[in-house]
Amino acid sequence: MGNQEKQSAIILQLILIGENSNKISEDIKSKISLPWRDIVGLRNMAVHEYMDLELDIIWDTANRNIPELKAKLLEYKNKS
Repeated sequence: MGNQEKQSAIILQLILIGENSNKISEDIKSKISLPWRDIVGLRNMAVHEYMDLELDIIWDTANRNIPELKAKLLEYKNKS
């Protein structure tokens, strides 16, 4: 939490995930149980309200939600 470089890198990656999720078709999104609106919402908050981000939420997202996101995307990919 005290490393600003890591904080910025993690936030940038979350922004990119949110940005790329906007490019996934609604058909595919409907087949993957993920909180798409929240993913995009975090992206929007990180871009537009960067200084107001709560770092504990960012850290929790990176450590809990990203592994789940990765697992569900890989599961979908392996089914296709």
